[in-house]
Amino acid sequence: MSGMGDGESAEQEEPEELAAPGRLPGPDAVYARNWKTVLAVDAAMGVAVVIAGLFLAVAWNPIGGGLLGSLGAVYVFLVAKRAATWAAWRRDVGL
Repeated sequence: MSGMGDGESAEQEEPEELAAPGRLPGPDAVYARNWKTVLAVDAAMGVAVVIAGLFLAVAWNPIGGGLLGSLGAVYVFLVAKRAATWAAWRRDVGL
């Protein structure tokens, strides 16, 4: 029977990303030379969805096109947030 104070302690396992010393926060793309290009292509995809939504709103269905365009705009906003986060991570490690 194991009780408190008998010298045994339960080992708690840490997740790999917390246990690995020297591991940089975030995905590897943050620290790549072309990190701005990665974000620009990602934002361009969102802009393409916005344009497609505007086209569909005029040519087919204003509600469906507006919904698609709105989703594209939200995606571009999230890419901008990710860009700020990546810039902060890079600044924190001295890049």
